[in-house]
Amino acid sequence: MTAGLLEKEAEIREKNILKRNYIYSTIDGSLFALAMGMVPLNTVILYFISGYVSQKWLIGLLSFINVLLTFSPQILASKKIERLKYLKPFMLITSVMIRILWLILGLTVILFAKNNKSLFIILFYIIYSLIGLASAFSNISWLNFIVKIIPAHVRGRFLGIRSSIAGVFESTGALLMGLIIKILPYPFNYGILFLTVSALTFISFWVLSLSKEEKSQEYARNNDYQSVISRIGYVLKNDMNFTKYLITVALIAGLGKMAFAFQIIFAKDKLGINEVQLSISSFIFLASQSLGYLLWGIIGDKRGFKLTLEISAIIFLPAILFTYMMSSIFIFYLSMCLFGLAQSARNCNENNLAIVLCKNPTDQPLYIGLRNLLMGPFFAMTPVLAGLILDFMGYDILFIVSTIFVLSGLYVMRFHVIEK
Repeated sequence: MTAGLLEKEAEIREKNILKRNYIYSTIDGSLFALAMGMVPLNTVILYFISGYVSQKWLIGLLSFINVLLTFSPQILASKKIERLKYLKPFMLITSVMIRILWLILGLTVILFAKNNKSLFIILFYIIYSLIGLASAFSNISWLNFIVKIIPAHVRGRFLGIRSSIAGVFESTGALLMGLIIKILPYPFNYGILFLTVSALTFISFWVLSLSKEEKSQEYARNNDYQSVISRIGYVLKNDMNFTKYLITVALIAGLGKMAFAFQIIFAKDKLGINEVQLSISSFIFLASQSLGYLLWGIIGDKRGFKLTLEISAIIFLPAILFTYMMSSIFIFYLSMCLFGLAQSARNCNENNLAIVLCKNPTDQPLYIGLRNLLMGPFFAMTPVLAGLILDFMGYDILFIVSTIFVLSGLYVMRFHVIEK
């Protein structure tokens, strides 16, 4: 067999594997998104727990713990991922834990929400926090798996299209959530909602397991924790471009989003929205994200990921204004639409830009993990800080401070971060 024929067969095999991974990853993402569309943190979860907890800071604490555990521990996983010849087994182990926890959460609601509210609140906070912890390891292993199996020159477009398709399913999940909540008695309806999420994500897990992975190249590197810590310090000190990028993420996606931390609670208190309107608002938020994913993926590939994040910051500003105004259900829906559109750019391209800013491909897990380790506290503290400002300084100050942070982050991003 000639060398040319061998090369052609290898090329055909590579294309077939890529096609297979495209299909399975998209189906997995769609099913998972359908489930997650039923239980967004900022709408459904906060709306539900506000029926049991009245203090704003305590409601914010649920978001704080979940988000902190979702982002900060990822650097620990990056250490292990760098040494793996195959990422898929580790990814599957971490992914299955999320599915099990949603199952436990659903059973907890059914068994305790009505009969033992104090115990239920404690268990709900613990289990939902563990979902965040499981997500930390699952997310970074999945992202590095995608970086490995999807070539760089099509990755932005692939993630954009995949996210857009998944967004349609996510929006559908919001409508399905409204149906479940409407036809079943409270709080049993939320228990069934969480059990449905678990079932759908178990199906997506099976599809995810069908993806194909090639063996990784081995890198000679010291991967003990002391080495990882020293590498973190080296990156922050010597890669100032990446450090400035982290500052923009903290200012915009962290502190700047304080205005949205209690968006659904504002609507509940000021407008008295019901669960049907909750479902509609979730649908609008997720549908706008779906449109945004397609848009930002295309723009990111053609014009760069930094531009999409700058546009996102600009869109955040009117979203903050309409959230502040919120004098009617229409204004509320408009604020949710703009927030979803802006947030989709960050969901789609924040990690993409972190990867682009990384000079050495073998350091990509470290850069992604480092971004999430350092940004996790900012993301997590947002609802708690917003709750404290609301309780002690007032509604107006919250929105002024939020706007200042977004504008500051936009300035640093525009004039001090260079996309390479």
